[in-house]
Amino acid sequence: MLDAPKASLSLRSDDALKLCEYGRIEYWDARYMTLPNSYDWYMNYKQPGQKTTALRNLILKFCAKDGLTLILGSGNSSLPGDMYLDGYSNIRNVDFSRVVIDQMKRKYCKMKSLEWTQADVCDMPFEDCSFDCAIDKGTIDALFCSDDTSLECRIKSYCQEVDRVLKSGGVWIVLSYGPPEARLEFLENDGYSQHQDMLSFVCEVISIPKSQVLLDGHSGMTSIYPYEETNYYAYICTKDPGKALEKEAMQNEAFKKKEGNAALVIKQQRQKERLDRDGHLAKKASCVE
Repeated sequence: MLDAPKASLSLRSDDALKLCEYGRIEYWDARYMTLPNSYDWYMNYKQPGQKTTALRNLILKFCAKDGLTLILGSGNSSLPGDMYLDGYSNIRNVDFSRVVIDQMKRKYCKMKSLEWTQADVCDMPFEDCSFDCAIDKGTIDALFCSDDTSLECRIKSYCQEVDRVLKSGGVWIVLSYGPPEARLEFLENDGYSQHQDMLSFVCEVISIPKSQVLLDGHSGMTSIYPYEETNYYAYICTKDPGKALEKEAMQNEAFKKKEGNAALVIKQQRQKERLDRDGHLAKKASCVE
C-alpha cells in the first residue's frame, strides 16, 4: 500500500482532488488546450539575471551534450528549447498528451534535432539501451498523485521502462517533491535483487532547498538527511553496469525458456550489432559553472 505523498498531506480538499487528476490524460489535454503557454514545474533551466540554476548545474554535470537525452513527460516546459540553445543537440521528448506534443512540434519546428513522441512513459516505443541520459521533472510525482487502483503497478512499469531504454552507465535525473522514504524503494527496487524485475539503478539523493532554486553560480546542493518539506529532491539514478548485466542474464534465461536457445542467439546477435553501432555511452565533458 502506497503512502500519500508527504507534500499533499496539508492540502485543502479541492487541491487534493486536483492532484488526483494529474494521472489522467483527459486532465492534461484540457489543461494544455486552455493554458498553452510554457509552464515549468519546480524549477527552470534558465532564469533571467542568473548566471546558472540548480537544474542547469545538475544537467551539465550528469548529461553529456553530445549524448542522446530523453525528457520524460515533457509537457509544455521550456526545458527542451533551453537545453538546445545551451548546446544539447539530440533530445527526444515524450508525453502522453497528443495536444501538447502537437503544440510543441509547432513551437520548436525550427529546432530540427528536438523530436516529439506521443506515448505513455510506462510503455515507450524506443529500443533498449538507447539513451545516455533521461530527465524527469515532476512526472513520477504526477503518477504518485493519481487515484488509479493500478498506481503501484504503473510506477514500477515506468521505472522498468526507463531502466530498459537507458544505456549501461547512463543517468536518470528525477526531480521530485517526494522525500527519499517515499521514492527510493521504487527507484532502486532492491527487494527484487534475485528477479528479472530488479532495477539496475544506484541512486544518490541531492536535497535542493526551495529558497536556493535560483542560483548565481553556486550549486546550493548538498546530500543531507533528514529531509525537510522545504526542499526539492534530485534523485541521480545511475544504471549500474554490474546490476544491468545481472538483470540481462536473468531476462535472457527467461527468454530462452519461453522461446528456445536459437531465438535467444538471434536476439543477442541483433542486440550486439546495434550496441556496437550506437550503444556507446557519451562522455560527460560539461563542467558545472
